[in-house]
Amino acid sequence: YAPTLRGHGDADRPLGGYRLEDFAADVMEFLDVVGIERAALVGTSSGGLNRLDVAKGQFERFRHDANAPGSLAHDQVRAILQDADGRLWVGTGEGLDLLDSRRRTFTHYRHDARNPSSLADDHVLALLQDRGGVLWVGTRVGGVNKWNPLSWQFGHVAPDPDNPKALGTGRITSFSEDRAGRLDRHLGAVAPV
Repeated sequence: YAPTLRGHGDADRPLGGYRLEDFAADVMEFLDVVGIERAALVGTSSGGLNRLDVAKGQFERFRHDANAPGSLAHDQVRAILQDADGRLWVGTGEGLDLLDSRRRTFTHYRHDARNPSSLADDHVLALLQDRGGVLWVGTRVGGVNKWNPLSWQFGHVAPDPDNPKALGTGRITSFSEDRAGRLDRHLGAVAPV
């Protein structure tokens, strides 16, 4: 379920614009309506990553800052995942970020043409951790990336439109894992490692 809030999505923007406080109030109202007692994170298309403290009705904002290398890589956040070890992964328009929750800084994982173990594409759209602990990363044009928590390296499943058993497109917008542990992405299936 994705609500449309005042000034966000298809809703009419208020004449005077909207403030972060308005957004916080809208999110809290939505949480009350659907019966959710707390929420942790909100990713935005241009406002970075926002951590909502429901009790206070306030956001802690993580934004990109060109002068701070440990800041969020990009203010466009498309995917958020807390893995089984409690690490927070953030898919952005400039790669995959891992939050150091103690220091409140990010480690950046990006595409590097010289490194085949890097992300295949910097525009991350989807994240999922499977039962075996592998982090699956869906990208805009690079297909599927697999991050192995034991080696801290990425593997890659490249699109191949000419092969009916391979990914037909590099655009991966979502994943799901079925009860048998098979990983599906939005246009087909990928067998887990």
